[in-house]
Amino acid sequence: MAQRIPEETVDYIREETNILDIVSQYVDLQKRGQNYFGFCPFHDERTPSFSVSENKQIFHCFSCGRGGNAYRFLMDLEGYSFPEAVKKVAELGNVSTDYDWNQLNQSSKQSMFTESQEKSLAIHQQLTEYYHYILTTTKAGQSGMDYLEKRGLSLDTIRTYRIGVAPNDGEITANFLRNQGFTDDELFNSGVFSGVSERLHDRFRGRIVFPLSNERGNVCGFSGRLFTDGDDQQPKYLNSPETDIFHKREFLFNLNIAKEDVRKAKEFVLYEGFMDVISAANIGLKNGIASMGTSLTAEQIQKLNHYTKQIVIAYDGDQPGQKATKRAIELIHEEKPSLKQMVLQFPNQLDPDEFIQHYGGDRYRQFVSEQRVSIIHFYRNYYKQLYSLDDDQGKVDYTNKMLQVVNQQVSPLEQAVAINDISADTGINEEVLNEQLAAMPENGSNNSEITSHSPVTFNQTINQPTEKNYSLTQKSELVLLNRLFYHQELIDVLPELVTNFHFDTPIMETIYLLWQEYVNANENPNPEEFLQTLTGQEEQSKVVEAMTIDLPKEVSEREISDLVFHIVTESDLNQQLAAIDKQLAVAKSLDDFAQLSDLNMKKIEIMKQLKNKN
Repeated sequence: MAQRIPEETVDYIREETNILDIVSQYVDLQKRGQNYFGFCPFHDERTPSFSVSENKQIFHCFSCGRGGNAYRFLMDLEGYSFPEAVKKVAELGNVSTDYDWNQLNQSSKQSMFTESQEKSLAIHQQLTEYYHYILTTTKAGQSGMDYLEKRGLSLDTIRTYRIGVAPNDGEITANFLRNQGFTDDELFNSGVFSGVSERLHDRFRGRIVFPLSNERGNVCGFSGRLFTDGDDQQPKYLNSPETDIFHKREFLFNLNIAKEDVRKAKEFVLYEGFMDVISAANIGLKNGIASMGTSLTAEQIQKLNHYTKQIVIAYDGDQPGQKATKRAIELIHEEKPSLKQMVLQFPNQLDPDEFIQHYGGDRYRQFVSEQRVSIIHFYRNYYKQLYSLDDDQGKVDYTNKMLQVVNQQVSPLEQAVAINDISADTGINEEVLNEQLAAMPENGSNNSEITSHSPVTFNQTINQPTEKNYSLTQKSELVLLNRLFYHQELIDVLPELVTNFHFDTPIMETIYLLWQEYVNANENPNPEEFLQTLTGQEEQSKVVEAMTIDLPKEVSEREISDLVFHIVTESDLNQQLAAIDKQLAVAKSLDDFAQLSDLNMKKIEIMKQLKNKN
């Protein structure tokens, strides 16, 4: 059984850590009023609605409703278990404790995996160490080391990425794992081996092996590269097949390392192949990721959106690479239009690794920093290769393609710049281009929409529509809960205002009752500590939402009376409505038309009151 972290350790780490220091390593935050705001890492948005309160030590998104403390932030963003989140907060916050983190045993760390998946992960971990040992310490690995050194990789890079080499004899690896206690079924299910029982062969035999780690750092697959001459019958690269721990559509090479560096770089560089990523990391650029030679997928884009709002696409400079760049731009825009995209276009059909080999690390770093272009600039270059601007038909075809891009993929401000560029390319008057653009069908993009999710006072909330379309009663309940959190004496005031007061919404009533119990049981109650006692995600989100409402510190009995009135009267009206519906059913069964008419009139009147109230 996993070792439970002592409650005092959990509390100590939370108290010694500033949530702002944790969240700001993932989200670019700007101070606005008392709180800090940024783009929510949990959903796509164009206006920052993600808030961090340094005073209350909580985060909250006013759009999607996610919220909680630093532990909850990492659990939701990284998929950590609670013990893992506590450990990570301690690491990020540089908090030292006497707790022995080794007590978090393997079952705790991998609780989200099945037994079969745990076996496959264990096999991959064993083989990673095995292949790396052969490469770096044995004569059998010397030719592989020579090859990697020829490619310019340092020993530090080889160790960081745990690069190895597989024995030429494909059965040696299987026997090594059998001696470690693994069965043939487990070996076969791992995806590393081909063949049949007792004749299993390492599919990566004779290749340099690159471990493929998921974002949590677990090795879940391998990619093997041929490095000797004379074997043209085999593919240069061979990747692990799809298994229960390796899903190519979701996998991004180097995400486990790049997600740490992206906090400083504020962007990912997206490559076609993992050798481009490793070559860039070898010269100090560690924010690169790659999709393992497969086309970019919606699942991969969703992962990237968790960590950054800018992507630099650095695909190969040849024609297939440029076509892949175009597809990636379109898919990213379709899936996450708020992600800003830039493009690196490599000269002479080079790929990034070849560019580094040819020009060196300093030139490459300068190229990445200074030679990135906008997607409009990319499309201009792309379509100029397809259409001749020296004849009228070529100009027409080029212009039509570019106007489609402008209509579908850029903001109104960018459109104005793009129209100017297209006019310069073709000689077509800007007024004509704008008329043509205006005649094109709407693309459905919401680029021009401007919304505000800033925290507002309760009175403003009542008078303005909200994204969640809360009723007046729901707004009143949130504000009243906020007041109860920070003015605990009001718990004794409510019974004086109304007998048997209760919240109309079940989840809010549950929180209210739990808060009463907490206040009665604690000498110095505070909502931040109360939040830690809640286990349900819905309860936690509602508490955070109530805590983050921006209200004046002063509170009056009149304000509380108004809030209670809104809550109680709607509840009472809804109860009356339910009673009338029951009476209507009886009257209808008796064909009592006079009673039906009278009840319907009462129902209409109550519904009018509810409508006017909201």
